[in-house]
Amino acid sequence: MREQLPPLNNDLQDKKTTIQQQVDDEPHYGKMPTQEVKRWFTKVEDKLAHARHVEDKVSKGKCLFHSCLGKLVDETTQALKEIHAEGYFSGRLVVNDPSLVAVKLPTQTLVGHQVRVRDEIYGYLMGGKVGMIGVCRMGGIGKMTIMRDVHNNFDLGEIGIDELTKDNRCKVVLTTRSEEVIRSMGCKKVQVACLSKHEVMNLFLSKVRQDVSANPTLKSSIKLLVRECDRLPLALVTLAASMKGISNPRVWENAVNELRSDIHIRNIQGMKDKVFRSLKYSCDRLEKVDQDCFFYCALYPKGHQFEKEEIIQYWIEEGLIAEMGSQKAMEDNSHSILEKFEQNYLLERVKNGACVKMHDVVRKMALNITTKRFMVKAGKQLKELSNEEEWGEGSEKSLPSSISALEELKVLLLNRCNNLESLPSVLKLQALKKLRLGGSGIKEIPQGLEMLVNLRYFDLLAKHLILRNPEQMSEFNKLEVFEGWFYNMGDWNMYVGQRKKLYKYSILVCPLYPSRDIPWASSNLVVFERIEINSGDAVMLPYDIQQLHLKHCYGARSLNDIRLRDAIDLKECTVEDCFDLESIFSSKNDQLKKLKSLTLRNLADLKVLVGVGVGVEVLHKLEKVEVNGCLELEEIITEPEEEGMVMVCNSLQVIEISNCPKVKRIPLLLPQLKVDGEGKLYPSNTLQEIRMQTEDWWESVEGKHPSLNVKNVVQPLLNPYGLVWSVAVGPSSAIHTVFSDENPDACVIM
Repeated sequence: MREQLPPLNNDLQDKKTTIQQQVDDEPHYGKMPTQEVKRWFTKVEDKLAHARHVEDKVSKGKCLFHSCLGKLVDETTQALKEIHAEGYFSGRLVVNDPSLVAVKLPTQTLVGHQVRVRDEIYGYLMGGKVGMIGVCRMGGIGKMTIMRDVHNNFDLGEIGIDELTKDNRCKVVLTTRSEEVIRSMGCKKVQVACLSKHEVMNLFLSKVRQDVSANPTLKSSIKLLVRECDRLPLALVTLAASMKGISNPRVWENAVNELRSDIHIRNIQGMKDKVFRSLKYSCDRLEKVDQDCFFYCALYPKGHQFEKEEIIQYWIEEGLIAEMGSQKAMEDNSHSILEKFEQNYLLERVKNGACVKMHDVVRKMALNITTKRFMVKAGKQLKELSNEEEWGEGSEKSLPSSISALEELKVLLLNRCNNLESLPSVLKLQALKKLRLGGSGIKEIPQGLEMLVNLRYFDLLAKHLILRNPEQMSEFNKLEVFEGWFYNMGDWNMYVGQRKKLYKYSILVCPLYPSRDIPWASSNLVVFERIEINSGDAVMLPYDIQQLHLKHCYGARSLNDIRLRDAIDLKECTVEDCFDLESIFSSKNDQLKKLKSLTLRNLADLKVLVGVGVGVEVLHKLEKVEVNGCLELEEIITEPEEEGMVMVCNSLQVIEISNCPKVKRIPLLLPQLKVDGEGKLYPSNTLQEIRMQTEDWWESVEGKHPSLNVKNVVQPLLNPYGLVWSVAVGPSSAIHTVFSDENPDACVIM
């Protein structure tokens, strides 16, 4: 008898375990077992407990009669069989948990862009293509406010989650401050933007009492406070709550002063505890070295858009970036840190990603954290130094005379120190890695410069400082970035002949003060200005030069008088105000195959861009050609009749022609011409418009095409409007109008 119960007991227990596993395998958030399943679990527990009681009686022989014991075992066995049979369910094992779905989360009314984001999330939830949705942006911008609204309205059956299918078992919406999370999890990204100026004012006024919002004496302070919040909803709501019911104008004015002070925020309840703490979370997740780089960004004025290359150089100069063996490696590391800040919305991308800015409230948070490390007066238009106690002990207010003894000094930045005319000896500054004198008034190379053997970055583009001894440069074995000024071609050629490869450089060759500032060494640039270049002169170029600019140079009749054969990596060439120049390329030069941009301005004697026999295929990567103020220009390409050479323009979209009186020939091959059903040729959709000053001029222009006169084919596209002539050259070119009314004699080819 004791052997008859355990098998049934074990079978029922196994059945219960199987059903429980099936329930657990269902998407569990917001789900619960059906009432039928729950009742069955309860019955199973009761029957198993009763069976264990019967087993105990059988084992101890507590029943007086054998027939009584047998009947009890039979009844228990039958009950176990019946409950086991009930453990087969035709429908689903789980349903939505009404206790969770019915709960309304506390939230506020959505405004403006928040409504559009909520509707976008609804659209993805209702559709079948998106399963994971990532709502992202900086802290305090309203992500959870939007999600609470979605939840309070979040009917699972309506959005397709009630009935699970093989292809769509669940949908997930997450909020995050990191684009990296969105990307790594494969979510559909939904970004929450800041509110508009109109929306932030309405939100603020809705959170303060009516008697406050209607008080005319507070109107100015309200506007200033709202502006300081920089359209961040959390800051607006917190600020409104702290000022609710306050009608004293002096209290409002104090709140404005505290917010403007960046760090002395004491009387605005919740600003530190709620707003700053929320934003600080993103900062706390950064590593220590990254935090220092982030805090450094807060030193810029409020709302300032700063270039990435600029802040990176400051990080390196301050020693915030670990030594990595080369300038390029350190810059690459810095770019990865900037990318991290952008992806976590600690910095905002502007100007197509070339610049970044810090949100005003994020900046206040950063300055509040670093108040004991930094004293920041950026953008305050100070006319005198602040109180000494603000600077702290031991701070200097001028360049110390003992600078020559700073043997551990690594960075010395004296750029744009206009009144600084001389430097003491730098003989002992052998640890110096970066020296910037650009834009200063220094007139002489400091004594001991050749001893700076660890120098990596050297900028001497000062107003009066010219490198007259290029042999000094050979001492700088570790130099990677150089910005310099050579007085004559002899010194320049000597430097080019002996220098080692640099990572980046920006160099001026000019006997007089230049007519414009030379850009930072962001690429390999050489500028020749007011230099005489005669045919046969040895004008050397670095083999890794990428940009070549000539201005107010004379003597050369073609750029071939310069040793372009050395410029194997040249990508951009600009020539302006150079007299005597009659052609740009007079002979074939295979080194120009990488040239992408050619800009020609005010070349009075220029007659042709590309001479006979040069071969347009040499310039096959050319994307932009701009010609302004070249009134003697007659031909774009000189073409022998027997060769029928033409310029292939696969991406031609717009031709604009004006004030080019001597241009009579346009040797263009238009491969986009197509044949219609009647055998007539017509231009494809890429060529959309031809603009010219008068149609009479167009009639005088000769075009080239293998089978017909192009002018007749494109006649329907003529528009007597344009100011310039634009031509796209190269397979990936884009057409833009670059002419302005400031120069009515310009001829532009792009």
